[in-house]
Amino acid sequence: MSNKPWLAHYDKGVPQTIDYPKAPLFHFLEEAARKYPDHACTIFKGAVISYREMDEQSNAMAAALVEMGVKKGDRVGIFMPNLPQFVAAFFGILKAGGVVVAVNPTYPVEEVLTPVNDAGIEVMFTLTRFYNTLKEVRKKSGLKKIIVSNLKEALPPVTRVLYTLLREQKGGDRLHELESSDVWMQDLLKKHAGAPKPNIDIQPDDTALFQYSG
Repeated sequence: MSNKPWLAHYDKGVPQTIDYPKAPLFHFLEEAARKYPDHACTIFKGAVISYREMDEQSNAMAAALVEMGVKKGDRVGIFMPNLPQFVAAFFGILKAGGVVVAVNPTYPVEEVLTPVNDAGIEVMFTLTRFYNTLKEVRKKSGLKKIIVSNLKEALPPVTRVLYTLLREQKGGDRLHELESSDVWMQDLLKKHAGAPKPNIDIQPDDTALFQYSG
């Protein structure tokens, strides 16, 4: 019996496999930015980020992470839902040579502790509404720095104003200050805007992702 029984169900003319480029995962974002710089990479509530812009944002995040001391092979967490900030963090971690550890943002403290401790996460991205959860996680783990974003930063200008006035407080997204060890993601993007991708030797077979849950 074939160890790939699903191949029997492929339509005629569909290849059993394809040739995959031998390149790090972030290479595909860079290629898209080169070939289709103005095409949409993400669309969120009407706000569009192009491939060029996302490539630049991820370069900025990579530069910020390296400046923080993230080294090749370090595990960096993302505790966010599907947002443009997740994409920028994801590719920024990879470009810094780190390993992405995506953690389900609906998890309570005790369930977040498992991947944080198992992977040895010291730096983690999150949203304002989940910040208090990670502050509790930090008390019981080696987590040192939290990079925080606000949901409204992904919204179009008019929607952002309306959200600030009508929904931010109610949705639990309003946060006035961070602990001294932590930093706003938006501040890092501004500080490192225009930064080139860090010069780190990253090979196609290097680990890119630890995925603890679907």
